[in-house]
Amino acid sequence: MAEVVVIRRKVIEVYNISKKFRKSPKLEPSVILGRGHWIVALINAIKEKNYEYVTVLNKVSLTAHENEILGIVGPNGAGKTTLFKILSGMLFPDEGYGNILGLDLVKDFQEIKRVVNIIGTCEWLTFYEDLSVKENLEFIQKIYTFSGIKPIRDVDSVLEILNLKERISEKVRKLSSGMRQKLALAKCLIIYTPVILLDEPFRGLDILSVKELKEIIKNTLSKEDNETILISSHKLSYIEDLCERILIMNKGRIISSISVEKIKEFSKKFMVVELEVYGIYSEILNKLKKIFGQSIVYVFSFKYPYTRIVFRVLLARKEYSISELLDKLSKYNIRYLYIEVEDPVLEDYFTYLIKTGIGEEEYEDYRESFSLSEN
Repeated sequence: MAEVVVIRRKVIEVYNISKKFRKSPKLEPSVILGRGHWIVALINAIKEKNYEYVTVLNKVSLTAHENEILGIVGPNGAGKTTLFKILSGMLFPDEGYGNILGLDLVKDFQEIKRVVNIIGTCEWLTFYEDLSVKENLEFIQKIYTFSGIKPIRDVDSVLEILNLKERISEKVRKLSSGMRQKLALAKCLIIYTPVILLDEPFRGLDILSVKELKEIIKNTLSKEDNETILISSHKLSYIEDLCERILIMNKGRIISSISVEKIKEFSKKFMVVELEVYGIYSEILNKLKKIFGQSIVYVFSFKYPYTRIVFRVLLARKEYSISELLDKLSKYNIRYLYIEVEDPVLEDYFTYLIKTGIGEEEYEDYRESFSLSEN
Protein backbone atom coordinates (compact mmCIF):
# COMPACT_ATOMS: atom_id res chain seq x y z
CA MET A 1 0.00 0.00 0.00
CA ALA A 2 1.43 3.37 -1.06
CA GLU A 3 2.18 5.82 1.73
CA VAL A 4 0.02 8.95 1.68
CA VAL A 5 2.07 12.15 1.96
CA VAL A 6 0.17 15.16 3.29
CA ILE A 7 1.53 18.47 2.00
CA ARG A 8 0.58 21.40 4.20
CA ARG A 9 0.65 24.93 2.84
CA LYS A 10 3.08 27.46 4.24
CA VAL A 11 1.36 29.98 6.47
CA ILE A 12 4.39 32.02 7.62
CA GLU A 13 7.45 32.69 5.48
CA VAL A 14 10.16 35.16 6.44
CA TYR A 15 13.67 35.53 5.06
CA ASN A 16 16.66 37.47 6.41
CA ILE A 17 14.63 39.53 8.88
CA SER A 18 16.84 41.98 10.82
CA LYS A 19 15.99 44.61 13.43
CA LYS A 20 18.09 47.17 15.28
CA PHE A 21 17.17 49.42 18.19
CA ARG A 22 18.83 52.68 19.12
CA LYS A 23 20.62 52.81 22.47
CA SER A 24 19.39 55.44 24.90
CA PRO A 25 21.89 58.30 25.36
CA LYS A 26 23.77 58.68 28.61
CA LEU A 27 22.58 61.94 30.14
CA GLU A 28 24.90 64.24 32.06
CA PRO A 29 24.41 64.14 35.85
CA SER A 30 23.37 67.81 35.78
CA VAL A 31 20.53 66.97 33.36
CA ILE A 32 19.32 64.07 35.50
CA LEU A 33 19.34 66.25 38.63
CA GLY A 34 17.44 69.05 36.91
CA ARG A 35 20.30 71.55 36.83
CA GLY A 36 21.08 71.22 33.11
CA HIS A 37 22.29 74.31 31.27
CA TRP A 38 21.05 75.04 27.72
CA ILE A 39 24.58 74.32 26.47
CA VAL A 40 24.41 70.80 27.97
CA ALA A 41 21.05 70.28 26.25
CA LEU A 42 22.54 71.44 22.95
CA ILE A 43 25.48 69.06 23.30
CA ASN A 44 23.09 66.16 23.94
CA ALA A 45 21.02 67.13 20.89
CA ILE A 46 24.18 67.06 18.74
CA LYS A 47 25.15 63.68 20.16
CA GLU A 48 21.79 62.28 19.05
CA LYS A 49 23.13 62.13 15.51
CA ASN A 50 25.73 59.59 16.64
CA TYR A 51 23.54 57.07 18.43
CA GLU A 52 24.76 53.51 18.80
CA TYR A 53 22.50 50.70 17.62
CA VAL A 54 21.94 47.23 19.04
CA THR A 55 21.14 44.36 16.66
CA VAL A 56 18.21 42.46 18.16
CA LEU A 57 17.43 40.25 15.14
CA ASN A 58 20.14 39.22 12.70
CA LYS A 59 19.01 37.67 9.38
CA VAL A 60 16.31 35.42 10.81
CA SER A 61 14.53 33.08 8.38
CA LEU A 62 11.75 30.63 9.19
CA THR A 63 8.65 28.93 7.85
CA ALA A 64 5.56 27.62 9.63
CA HIS A 65 2.96 25.36 8.04
CA GLU A 66 -0.77 25.09 8.40
CA ASN A 67 -1.84 23.66 11.79
CA GLU A 68 1.78 23.36 12.93
CA ILE A 69 2.87 24.06 16.50
CA LEU A 70 6.34 25.61 16.18
CA GLY A 71 8.48 26.29 19.23
CA ILE A 72 11.03 29.09 19.50
CA VAL A 73 13.42 28.74 22.43
CA GLY A 74 16.21 30.98 23.63
CA PRO A 75 17.62 32.79 26.66
CA ASN A 76 16.24 36.15 27.74
CA GLY A 77 17.28 38.81 25.23
CA ALA A 78 17.58 36.35 22.32
CA GLY A 79 15.08 38.32 20.21
CA LYS A 80 11.96 36.14 20.55
CA THR A 81 9.56 38.94 21.54
CA THR A 82 10.87 41.28 18.82
CA LEU A 83 10.36 38.55 16.23
CA PHE A 84 6.77 38.04 17.40
CA LYS A 85 6.07 41.77 17.24
CA ILE A 86 7.25 41.84 13.62
CA LEU A 87 5.13 38.80 12.74
CA SER A 88 2.07 40.45 14.29
CA GLY A 89 2.47 43.78 12.48
CA MET A 90 3.47 45.72 15.62
CA LEU A 91 7.01 46.41 14.35
CA PHE A 92 8.59 46.71 10.90
CA PRO A 93 11.84 44.86 10.07
CA ASP A 94 14.83 47.00 9.04
CA GLU A 95 15.88 44.38 6.48
CA GLY A 96 14.47 41.22 4.95
CA TYR A 97 11.00 40.35 3.79
CA GLY A 98 8.24 37.87 4.38
CA ASN A 99 4.55 37.17 4.39
CA ILE A 100 1.78 35.63 6.45
CA LEU A 101 -0.89 33.96 4.31
CA GLY A 102 0.39 36.00 1.37
CA LEU A 103 0.17 39.31 3.28
CA ASP A 104 3.40 41.33 3.21
CA LEU A 105 4.85 42.07 6.65
CA VAL A 106 5.30 45.76 5.82
CA LYS A 107 2.78 46.69 3.12
CA ASP A 108 -0.11 44.71 4.63
CA PHE A 109 0.61 45.14 8.35
CA GLN A 110 -2.94 46.30 9.11
CA GLU A 111 -4.46 43.20 7.46
CA ILE A 112 -1.93 41.00 9.29
CA LYS A 113 -3.29 42.24 12.61
CA ARG A 114 -6.64 40.67 11.68
CA VAL A 115 -5.19 37.21 10.93
CA VAL A 116 -2.64 37.04 13.75
CA ASN A 117 -3.46 36.90 17.45
CA ILE A 118 -0.55 37.63 19.80
CA ILE A 119 -0.66 36.85 23.52
CA GLY A 120 2.17 38.37 25.55
CA THR A 121 3.63 37.37 28.90
CA CYS A 122 1.55 39.85 30.90
CA GLU A 123 -1.50 39.92 28.62
CA TRP A 124 -3.77 39.66 31.66
CA LEU A 125 -2.74 43.23 32.59
CA THR A 126 -5.05 44.41 29.79
CA PHE A 127 -8.07 43.12 31.71
CA TYR A 128 -10.07 45.40 34.00
CA GLU A 129 -9.24 44.25 37.51
CA ASP A 130 -12.45 45.56 39.08
CA LEU A 131 -14.65 43.71 36.60
CA SER A 132 -15.55 40.07 37.02
CA VAL A 133 -14.15 37.28 34.84
CA LYS A 134 -17.39 37.07 32.84
CA GLU A 135 -17.71 40.86 32.47
CA ASN A 136 -14.18 41.07 31.05
CA LEU A 137 -14.84 38.33 28.50
CA GLU A 138 -18.17 39.88 27.49
CA PHE A 139 -16.37 43.20 27.00
CA ILE A 140 -13.75 41.56 24.74
CA GLN A 141 -16.47 39.80 22.75
CA LYS A 142 -18.34 43.08 22.18
CA ILE A 143 -15.16 44.82 20.99
CA TYR A 144 -14.55 42.09 18.40
CA THR A 145 -18.20 42.21 17.30
CA PHE A 146 -18.05 46.01 16.99
CA SER A 147 -14.91 45.59 14.80
CA GLY A 148 -16.76 43.26 12.45
CA ILE A 149 -15.13 40.07 13.72
CA LYS A 150 -17.59 37.28 14.40
CA PRO A 151 -16.91 35.32 17.62
CA ILE A 152 -16.67 31.53 17.23
CA ARG A 153 -17.62 30.79 20.85
CA ASP A 154 -19.84 32.39 23.45
CA VAL A 155 -18.51 33.44 26.83
CA ASP A 156 -19.94 30.41 28.68
CA SER A 157 -18.17 28.01 26.31
CA VAL A 158 -14.88 29.84 26.80
CA LEU A 159 -15.24 29.70 30.58
CA GLU A 160 -15.93 25.96 30.32
CA ILE A 161 -12.74 25.37 28.30
CA LEU A 162 -10.68 27.51 30.67
CA ASN A 163 -12.16 25.70 33.67
CA LEU A 164 -13.16 29.07 35.17
CA LYS A 165 -16.89 28.45 35.58
CA GLU A 166 -16.60 28.55 39.36
CA ARG A 167 -14.81 31.93 39.15
CA ILE A 168 -17.35 33.53 36.85
CA SER A 169 -18.28 36.33 39.27
CA GLU A 170 -14.85 36.82 40.83
CA LYS A 171 -12.90 40.02 40.25
CA VAL A 172 -9.83 39.58 38.04
CA ARG A 173 -7.56 41.12 40.69
CA LYS A 174 -8.37 38.19 43.01
CA LEU A 175 -7.29 35.50 40.54
CA SER A 176 -3.97 33.67 40.87
CA SER A 177 -1.26 34.20 38.24
CA GLY A 178 -2.07 30.81 36.67
CA MET A 179 -5.77 31.65 36.32
CA ARG A 180 -4.95 35.08 34.90
CA GLN A 181 -2.68 33.51 32.30
CA LYS A 182 -5.45 31.08 31.34
CA LEU A 183 -7.82 34.02 31.07
CA ALA A 184 -5.38 35.69 28.65
CA LEU A 185 -5.94 32.77 26.26
CA ALA A 186 -9.61 33.77 26.09
CA LYS A 187 -8.74 36.15 23.24
CA CYS A 188 -7.71 33.13 21.16
CA LEU A 189 -10.79 31.13 22.11
CA ILE A 190 -13.41 33.81 21.46
CA ILE A 191 -12.38 34.50 17.85
CA TYR A 192 -10.63 32.51 15.15
CA THR A 193 -7.36 33.68 13.62
CA PRO A 194 -5.25 31.44 11.35
CA VAL A 195 -2.09 32.28 13.34
CA ILE A 196 -1.52 32.53 17.10
CA LEU A 197 1.70 33.81 18.67
CA LEU A 198 2.18 32.85 22.33
CA ASP A 199 5.07 34.78 23.89
CA GLU A 200 6.31 32.99 27.04
CA PRO A 201 2.82 31.72 28.01
CA PHE A 202 4.19 29.51 30.83
CA ARG A 203 6.44 32.05 32.55
CA GLY A 204 5.94 32.10 36.32
CA LEU A 205 3.35 29.31 36.38
CA ASP A 206 3.29 26.22 38.57
CA ILE A 207 3.40 22.70 37.10
CA LEU A 208 -0.37 22.18 37.26
CA SER A 209 -1.12 25.50 35.49
CA VAL A 210 1.45 24.68 32.79
CA LYS A 211 -0.22 21.31 32.19
CA GLU A 212 -3.68 22.89 31.90
CA LEU A 213 -2.49 25.54 29.44
CA LYS A 214 -0.75 22.90 27.33
CA GLU A 215 -3.97 20.90 27.05
CA ILE A 216 -5.90 23.98 25.88
CA ILE A 217 -3.21 24.84 23.30
CA LYS A 218 -2.91 21.31 21.94
CA ASN A 219 -6.49 20.04 22.06
CA THR A 220 -8.54 23.19 21.47
CA LEU A 221 -6.45 25.75 19.58
CA SER A 222 -4.52 23.28 17.43
CA LYS A 223 -6.72 20.19 16.94
CA GLU A 224 -10.18 21.73 17.19
CA ASP A 225 -9.62 25.23 15.74
CA ASN A 226 -6.90 24.15 13.28
CA GLU A 227 -4.70 27.17 13.97
CA THR A 228 -0.97 27.60 13.32
CA ILE A 229 0.72 28.29 16.64
CA LEU A 230 4.14 29.72 17.44
CA ILE A 231 5.23 29.43 21.08
CA SER A 232 8.29 31.13 22.54
CA SER A 233 9.94 30.04 25.76
CA HIS A 234 13.26 30.29 27.58
CA LYS A 235 12.93 26.65 28.66
CA LEU A 236 12.74 23.69 26.30
CA SER A 237 11.02 21.49 28.87
CA TYR A 238 7.91 23.68 28.70
CA ILE A 239 7.25 23.05 25.01
CA GLU A 240 9.09 19.87 24.03
CA ASP A 241 5.93 17.73 24.13
CA LEU A 242 3.84 20.32 22.26
CA CYS A 243 5.88 21.16 19.18
CA GLU A 244 6.67 19.33 15.97
CA ARG A 245 9.77 21.45 15.44
CA ILE A 246 11.77 23.70 17.74
CA LEU A 247 13.95 26.64 16.63
CA ILE A 248 16.72 27.68 19.00
CA MET A 249 17.57 31.40 19.13
CA ASN A 250 20.59 33.13 20.62
CA LYS A 251 21.81 36.72 20.23
CA GLY A 252 19.24 37.51 17.56
CA ARG A 253 19.95 34.48 15.38
CA ILE A 254 18.33 31.09 14.90
CA ILE A 255 21.22 28.74 15.49
CA SER A 256 19.42 25.44 15.02
CA SER A 257 16.19 23.80 13.94
CA ILE A 258 15.59 20.54 15.77
CA SER A 259 13.10 17.69 15.70
CA VAL A 260 12.40 14.75 17.99
CA GLU A 261 14.61 12.55 15.79
CA LYS A 262 17.55 14.91 16.18
CA ILE A 263 17.22 14.84 19.96
CA LYS A 264 17.29 11.03 19.87
CA GLU A 265 20.51 11.15 17.82
CA PHE A 266 21.99 13.58 20.34
CA SER A 267 21.12 11.23 23.22
CA LYS A 268 22.94 8.37 21.50
CA LYS A 269 26.16 10.39 21.19
CA PHE A 270 26.29 11.96 24.64
CA MET A 271 25.63 11.26 28.30
CA VAL A 272 25.34 13.37 31.45
CA VAL A 273 26.94 13.00 34.87
CA GLU A 274 25.42 15.24 37.53
CA LEU A 275 26.93 15.55 40.98
CA GLU A 276 26.66 17.84 43.98
CA VAL A 277 29.89 18.55 45.80
CA TYR A 278 31.53 20.69 48.47
CA GLY A 279 34.66 22.62 47.61
CA ILE A 280 36.23 25.49 45.69
CA TYR A 281 34.85 25.77 42.17
CA SER A 282 38.16 26.04 40.26
CA GLU A 283 39.74 23.16 42.17
CA ILE A 284 36.76 20.84 41.65
CA LEU A 285 36.56 21.75 37.97
CA ASN A 286 40.23 20.89 37.42
CA LYS A 287 39.75 17.55 39.17
CA LEU A 288 36.72 16.74 36.98
CA LYS A 289 38.78 17.51 33.88
CA LYS A 290 41.40 15.04 35.07
CA ILE A 291 38.74 12.38 35.73
CA PHE A 292 36.88 12.66 32.41
CA GLY A 293 39.66 14.03 30.19
CA GLN A 294 38.82 14.58 26.52
CA SER A 295 35.32 13.15 26.99
CA ILE A 296 34.09 16.47 28.44
CA VAL A 297 32.01 18.53 26.01
CA TYR A 298 31.01 21.20 28.51
CA VAL A 299 30.46 21.66 32.24
CA PHE A 300 27.42 23.50 33.55
CA SER A 301 27.30 24.46 37.22
CA PHE A 302 25.02 25.94 39.88
CA LYS A 303 26.78 27.66 42.78
CA TYR A 304 25.14 27.71 46.20
CA PRO A 305 26.22 29.27 49.52
CA TYR A 306 28.80 27.56 51.72
CA THR A 307 30.86 26.20 48.77
CA ARG A 308 28.08 23.81 47.66
CA ILE A 309 28.12 23.32 43.87
CA VAL A 310 26.10 21.21 41.44
CA PHE A 311 28.00 20.20 38.30
CA ARG A 312 26.21 18.89 35.22
CA VAL A 313 28.85 17.42 32.90
CA LEU A 314 28.03 16.58 29.27
CA LEU A 315 30.30 13.78 28.04
CA ALA A 316 30.88 11.85 24.85
CA ARG A 317 28.97 8.64 25.50
CA LYS A 318 30.94 5.98 27.34
CA GLU A 319 29.91 3.25 29.74
CA TYR A 320 30.59 4.57 33.24
CA SER A 321 29.44 2.50 36.19
CA ILE A 322 28.52 4.28 39.40
CA SER A 323 31.14 2.31 41.32
CA GLU A 324 33.81 3.35 38.82
CA LEU A 325 32.85 7.02 39.19
CA LEU A 326 32.82 6.77 42.98
CA ASP A 327 36.35 5.32 42.94
CA LYS A 328 37.55 8.21 40.76
CA LEU A 329 35.91 10.82 43.00
CA SER A 330 37.46 9.18 46.06
CA LYS A 331 40.87 9.10 44.37
CA TYR A 332 40.79 12.87 43.81
CA ASN A 333 39.31 13.52 47.27
CA ILE A 334 36.07 15.08 45.99
CA ARG A 335 33.39 15.33 48.68
CA TYR A 336 30.05 14.68 46.99
CA LEU A 337 26.45 14.69 48.24
CA TYR A 338 24.98 12.78 45.31
CA ILE A 339 25.96 11.56 41.85
CA GLU A 340 23.77 10.49 38.93
CA VAL A 341 24.42 9.16 35.41
CA GLU A 342 21.64 9.80 32.88
CA ASP A 343 20.76 10.47 29.25
CA PRO A 344 20.82 14.13 28.14
CA VAL A 345 17.54 16.03 27.95
CA LEU A 346 16.47 18.89 25.68
CA GLU A 347 17.91 21.45 28.09
CA ASP A 348 21.34 19.85 27.61
CA TYR A 349 20.99 20.09 23.84
CA PHE A 350 20.03 23.75 24.16
CA THR A 351 22.99 24.56 26.44
CA TYR A 352 25.29 22.55 24.16
CA LEU A 353 24.37 24.67 21.13
CA ILE A 354 24.56 27.96 23.02
CA LYS A 355 27.92 27.24 24.63
CA THR A 356 29.62 25.69 21.60
CA GLY A 357 28.02 27.77 18.84
CA ILE A 358 27.99 24.64 16.67
CA GLY A 359 24.42 25.29 15.53
CA GLU A 360 25.30 28.48 13.61
CA GLU A 361 26.98 26.65 10.70
CA GLU A 362 24.05 24.27 10.48
CA TYR A 363 21.64 27.22 10.36
CA GLU A 364 23.62 28.93 7.58
CA ASP A 365 23.10 25.84 5.40
CA TYR A 366 19.39 25.89 6.24
CA ARG A 367 19.10 29.63 5.49
CA GLU A 368 20.92 29.40 2.14
CA SER A 369 18.55 26.67 0.97
CA PHE A 370 15.50 28.64 2.10
CA SER A 371 13.31 30.27 -0.53
CA LEU A 372 9.94 31.99 -0.44
CA SER A 373 7.11 30.53 -2.45
CA GLU A 374 5.98 32.55 -5.44
CA ASN A 375 2.44 32.93 -4.10
